Amino acid sequence: MTTLLTTAGASPADLDHVVIGVPSAVDPQTGLSSLSPNLALPADKPLADLMMALVGVPVTVENDVNLAACGEAWLGAGQGRDSLVFIAFGTGVGMGLVLANTLWRGAAGRAGEIAYLPVGDDPHQQAPLSENGLFEDAVGTSGIRQRFAADGETVADLFAFARAGNPEAKAAIDSIAKQASTGIAAVHALLDPAVTVIGGGIGSQPEFFALLKTYLVPLLPFENPLLPSQLGMDAGMIGAIALALKNRQSHLHHIDRADYKRGRT
Repeated sequence: MTTLLTTAGASPADLDHVVIGVPSAVDPQTGLSSLSPNLALPADKPLADLMMALVGVPVTVENDVNLAACGEAWLGAGQGRDSLVFIAFGTGVGMGLVLANTLWRGAAGRAGEIAYLPVGDDPHQQAPLSENGLFEDAVGTSGIRQRFAADGETVADLFAFARAGNPEAKAAIDSIAKQASTGIAAVHALLDPAVTVIGGGIGSQPEFFALLKTYLVPLLPFENPLLPSQLGMDAGMIGAIALALKNRQSHLHHIDRADYKRGRT
């Protein structure tokens, strides 16, 4: 935090609100985190409370993909649209929903947890054995590694191999995109968003995005608006700013209403 403030030319006294993105569901009622296989988070106390005790200002903890969705809706590919779905394909798979210009979290903060879509030949048997969710196992980084066995290579290396003409790398990317398109089709059939924005370490690759669009066409008998992320890696940060500004505005509105009521009594 100190480093960020110094880089921005600010001091702790200038700090007004902190927004933290985490790879987990965050219950909007309790603030507790769940479904976080990639990061250990406290399950018995809201992270926002723990952080607020350290920084001394209001803290909001939000799912990282939700923040990216807010960023794209505000200043990215979703500008001018009243609904947006943001899907990140990378180490994991996640989705954020902005419906009627409002971030939709669900009753327990689990809206958009598409990693747990029950895909595969026998999901009733396989789902209890999966820590990350069957859809994520199929189309996330682990799915790529199952299709393209290499020693120490990263996802970026895989796409570099494909661009160099490696047939196994090209086949792995094609297979991942084909299966990923079924999840997107399910989202479109359920939510009918104005636009679906694709991002993440895998999703941001042009070859992957082009294959997604191709494989999505025959799955549904209507148009499937699909766009690449305009904000890239900055989407989550911009979404955090948007959420902080909204929370601050709500706080000021609450103060104004309280002052008004006191003046009336």
